[in-house]
Order: sequence, then C-alpha cells, then structure tokens
Amino acid sequence: MSNNTLRRTLYLLLLTLPTLIQAAGQTLEMAKTQIDKLAEIDEESFASYADDNTYDEEYFGEKEPATIYYPKDLKERGKVPAVIIVHGFNCKQKFLQKLPKQLSSHGFICIIYTALDQKRPFQWPPGLMAAYEILRGESMRPDSPIYDHVDLSAVALVGHSMGGAGVLHTAMMPYPNGLRGKIKTVIGLNPYNGGPMMAEVGGGANDGLGDDLSHLQIPTMIVTGSYDLIAFPWKSLAFYNSLQGPAKHAFLSIEKMDHADWYFIPSEPNYPTVRAIVYLWLMAYLADDPAYRDYFVDSPGSAFDRYIKPVLGNTPNPLTRGGEPFPPYLLSEEGLDPAPKDDHPVD
Repeated sequence: MSNNTLRRTLYLLLLTLPTLIQAAGQTLEMAKTQIDKLAEIDEESFASYADDNTYDEEYFGEKEPATIYYPKDLKERGKVPAVIIVHGFNCKQKFLQKLPKQLSSHGFICIIYTALDQKRPFQWPPGLMAAYEILRGESMRPDSPIYDHVDLSAVALVGHSMGGAGVLHTAMMPYPNGLRGKIKTVIGLNPYNGGPMMAEVGGGANDGLGDDLSHLQIPTMIVTGSYDLIAFPWKSLAFYNSLQGPAKHAFLSIEKMDHADWYFIPSEPNYPTVRAIVYLWLMAYLADDPAYRDYFVDSPGSAFDRYIKPVLGNTPNPLTRGGEPFPPYLLSEEGLDPAPKDDHPVD
C-alpha cells in the first residue's frame, strides 16, 4: 500500500469514526430504552402473602416465611407458570424482592425465601426443595390465594451467586437430592464457582457441588457481569461449558456489571437489565411463548441483536489479575447438540 493510499484510508476512517461512534451510542440507548420498558413493575397488578403456611423452620431464616407473589387476576388467567427465587451468601429475600414483583406483574407466580444455611453452595438444594414443596402445597390448599392456579408442569428456578450454583445443581440432581424432572428451566445469576481468595475463605471454592452440569437437560441461562470480583466470569463460564444436549443454553456477560450492583447498590444501575433478561427468558422457555425466543437468537436484526447484544461485553475488571478470557455471550441452537464450546463464534 502506497503512502498516498494509506493517507486516504486513514482520512476516510477519521471522517466516518464520529458517525460510527454516534450509531453505537444510539444502538445502546435504544437497547436500554427497551430494557427499561420490559423491566417495569405495575405495583397495582400483583399481591403477596407470607404466613405460617409458607414457612419451613428447618431450611428458612428464623421466623421469616417465604413470600409468595401472584397476579391479582389469577381467576381470569387460570393456571400460570411459577418461579422459585433465592439469593446468595449472607443475604435475605428482601434484596431480590423487585424480581418477583416484576415477574408477578407480568403473570407469573413467584416464591422467594431467605435461606437458613448459606455458607456453602451445597447447602442450597434442600431449601429449594422445601420451597418447591410449599409452592406445591399452596397450590392444593383450598384457602390459599394461589389454590389451583400453579402450573406445576412449568416451574423455574432462579438463583444468585451461591444460590445460582444451588439452582443449577438442584435442577439437575434427581430426587431426593434435587428436583430433576420437576423444573422446566433454570437461571443462574452470577453463579458462584469459586473466586478470589477472600471469597473462597468465606464460601469455599464450590468443590462440594462442582461445575459439571452435563446431566442438566433443560433450557439453562447463566448471566454474569464482566466486572464480577466475587464469582469470576470465567469460572461461571465453566458451568455453561459443561452443558450438553439439545436444550437451549445461554451465557450472557453484562458489560461492566459487578457481582451485586444489579440489586444491592441503591442506584441499582444494572437491575433493569438483569430483570428484563430474566423475564424474556422465562417468557420464552417457561411460558413457551415463541415470540420471545428471538431475544436469544444471534442473527442480524434479531431482538437479541437489537436489544440484548448492545449491553453485553467482556471488559475485565481492572482489579482482576491473572484472570482468564471469557466471551461476551454464547448461545446454543435449539434442537441441536451444542458444538464444542471453544468452537462457538463470539465477537
């Protein structure tokens, strides 16, 4: 390439760069506008209750029954899908309460509880099973507000951090150790699979459960944050890499999101993003609405391409040292055994 050609190429690049930057900014803004809309909570559309019927003293926090959220128009809806939600290490159900509120305002029944034992990931499955039994019991108790309205063939598990590792394994393990066959889809949010030394001293390295999910044969989504300093993204990726079979699998890394800034920090900058993605996945793979599956199809012009992809990224946290590379996202194709995970195309 001659010097003149090189100069012309650089000149044209400089001319188009502002336009490209502006277009990228508009794309991100459009995505965030759609996400905020999807994450809206209609406070008047749902109700909730927590009483002796929703308490299990063996597995729930002391004197803290699980809370069940449900749409007020259940009589018109009939039976609806249900979601069991659990937090992570050293937390309570109140930290995640916007998630069941949002899901219930969109037609789901949700049960969320505070775990009694929450020091190691392997302690989560018994509490999740207890929550499932309460959900099932309330669906059959005539005086329950959700009596005969729970579609027990459409139950999902959603968990954060250690609870994220817990829901993934609980959905995979057969009874009496888990809920295999009773769960339709599962979502791990920043699922803990070991992290920095400080985290592993407090919570172990997930060696009790491990990261082998090869027997998990249902649609599975793992959401992490590229800035996560507690559950390192590349360690959460190991869960995804172990998945097999034709069910839909997704790994999404939200750009510059840390472990808990989507629900814990007062400004909750990423909470609408996480809640919207959870809602979209549940509509697609729990409620079985095919219109929502386009949000998880990586093709030009798809809903994923327009609204989800712009908020994803793999920029590592500057405080991370010696970390491993990870992709901004991975999506399997439904109905096909996934290719070896290293062969998935990423940006």
